Amino acid sequence: MTPTITSTQPFSVANAANATATINVRYSNTLRIVFTAVSSFVGTITATAPTDTTGRNIAFRDVATGKWYGPGDQYTPSAGDMIDLEVYGFASVTITRVSGSCSGLASLGVVTPYRRPTEIQSSGVLELVGVNEQVDQYEYSQEVEQAFSRTISGEILNVTLISTEDGSGAVLRPEGTLFGLNADPNVSVGATTLGAANFPKVVAQVEIDSSLWSTNDTGGAVASKAVAFAFESVSSLFWIFQLKSATSINDAAGDDEQLELVVRYREEAQ
Repeated sequence: MTPTITSTQPFSVANAANATATINVRYSNTLRIVFTAVSSFVGTITATAPTDTTGRNIAFRDVATGKWYGPGDQYTPSAGDMIDLEVYGFASVTITRVSGSCSGLASLGVVTPYRRPTEIQSSGVLELVGVNEQVDQYEYSQEVEQAFSRTISGEILNVTLISTEDGSGAVLRPEGTLFGLNADPNVSVGATTLGAANFPKVVAQVEIDSSLWSTNDTGGAVASKAVAFAFESVSSLFWIFQLKSATSINDAAGDDEQLELVVRYREEAQ
């Protein structure tokens, strides 16, 4: 739904301490602020907004760097800079001059409706089993958190497991089940049950069998699998691996085996 912008365009900030400009927005969407004239505005601004009825705060992103800022974070604009505001429902976005000076009214920029395109992201490398952690058949790894910079919804597209050996043992290619959960399961390495209370939290269940693992590489092994699992609005996902192979991980002297995970996901445009 296209947002309605009811504030004056272009918006301005007065030459006074803590002077503000307010942008009134209705309906869920993304707005793009383009800073068109900041030569008379020297200093730092902060963008804040009330929490909407879903409990989510407005966030904003520097388009050039991709960096996200939360409510109250400070940002210093230059002419031509662009910021995307993630807007949920009805809101008033306030831009405050917290430092610097301006001559009279500084015409800071304009706000236009904009829908940020869907983006594919990576979790980076997450550790499921460390070099000093033993996991036996049908036991669970440690849980690992995949934290997002803000609350998002999206779809998990691919999971990649990486198995390495830093000691004197052989590189393992473990079979098992990888679980993704939408809340902390509070499960420790070596646990023998996930717990019934955690079953409703599962948003992804990925079977890893021997056919997925790469072979003939003494430096390590990789198992990558395309998946399609949607997840609702969360600030983190949690991952845990249940070992089904008869061969344990890190059960022998000299073993320094590791099992790591990379998750690729599509972040839904708001």
